[in-house]
Amino acid sequence: MIDLSGVELIDAAGLGALISVALTAQASQCSIKLAAPGNLILELLELTKLTSVFEVHSTLDAATVASREQAA
Repeated sequence: MIDLSGVELIDAAGLGALISVALTAQASQCSIKLAAPGNLILELLELTKLTSVFEVHSTLDAATVASREQAA
């Protein structure tokens, strides 16, 4: 899980890092959850279609609950 609550901007290097993490997780048959992205970050994730790669949750608590449910 990656907490994005304090992230205001993501540049190309940041997007590349997220994609790298996603590929590594997929190779291990894992998923990455993104928690609490701000409106600009969420819009960027939607524009780049990364919302189809990551589970995006509006809050850290929601992402935590989803992780626990997935593990059960």
